[in-house]
Amino acid sequence: MGSYLYPKTMKTENISDLTLMKSICVDKSLPYILHISAQEASAVPDAKVALGSIDCITRIYDVQTLSHYASLEGHAGNVTGVQFANQNHNLCFTSALDATVRCWDFRDSHKKAVSVFEGFEDTPPGFTAFALNKNDKCLAAGTDVKSEDVHLLFWDTRQPGADALGGYFDSHSDTVSTIKFHETKATELLTGTEDGLVNLFDISESSEDEALLTTLNIETFVNRVGWCRPDSSQIFCLSDKLTLNVWEANDPYDDVISIDSEEVKNKVSDDVDYLIDCFEMESSSKTFIAMGNNRGQIFIHSLEEDGYTKRHQLSGHANIVRALAWDEKSGNLWTGGEDSTLCLWRNQAASQKVTTLSKVKSSTASSSAKKKTKRKSKPY
Repeated sequence: MGSYLYPKTMKTENISDLTLMKSICVDKSLPYILHISAQEASAVPDAKVALGSIDCITRIYDVQTLSHYASLEGHAGNVTGVQFANQNHNLCFTSALDATVRCWDFRDSHKKAVSVFEGFEDTPPGFTAFALNKNDKCLAAGTDVKSEDVHLLFWDTRQPGADALGGYFDSHSDTVSTIKFHETKATELLTGTEDGLVNLFDISESSEDEALLTTLNIETFVNRVGWCRPDSSQIFCLSDKLTLNVWEANDPYDDVISIDSEEVKNKVSDDVDYLIDCFEMESSSKTFIAMGNNRGQIFIHSLEEDGYTKRHQLSGHANIVRALAWDEKSGNLWTGGEDSTLCLWRNQAASQKVTTLSKVKSSTASSSAKKKTKRKSKPY
């Protein structure tokens, strides 16, 4: 087993200082909040948080006040993903079971998407997950399974309305449940499927076989995948069966951490019913995992060499928590789930630093003013 190199002595007080600042009931008739994406409050003017649900609508709110900004309506199926563009803060992307990925521009009227990305004629129905890479140029979406066919398709976002650039058609055998691009490497992509496969691709390669760098199998539904540690040197995978796996990205066949449901119940708490997601805190060089129970309580633990260390417990939801978004610079954590409630948790120390920095920037600015197409195997 490899070594998990996070020192236990690093500070993690920011997590333990999280308190509930505000919560809103999005819609009493809305069953679930399944997806959350948030913009960085310190970097984006009028930053927003987006919520994806199973009623075909993506709802947009102010990240600080949680006041409603817009509702993006146009999908004809359940929303399966939402992500703000990384470079252009005016753009938001959504995927749905209507087999489209849509791009919305906040400079527009929000009445309809400015771009719609669709698959090929034989593409299995419904996009079940999608991701946008770090430079916003490449969009990837995975499908449901139909007659044993599963597609992972790619588009160039600079060509609105154009056919897909190409896709991978042999690497998956069940519904794609999650997709994640690397934070800094624009061509590295992780996918997870309902039958337990975790695939790592380099989409700059000229063929699907060459692009597929690694395939791992956890033998159960893959709920979340991503890179962890500040240098993104490790890969994590969360399942729907209370299991966590962490592998070295350069040597993924050696488990750094492998914890099953029994260990979670014994070492963490018998009260934990599911795993929500992982997120990073660069200031402490830590990766944190959020767990939950069916009463809506959230347990935040840091990943250590021997498993987990409990850091904080949050109480604000009344039912299962399905998604979260974390902004370290502002100290904001947003959570949502089956109680149709969006909660904003905040670390006051981090928030104060951002507020002070914003005032300095504002003062400086004020002072300055005074003075069917052929398929290609290489998608990227």
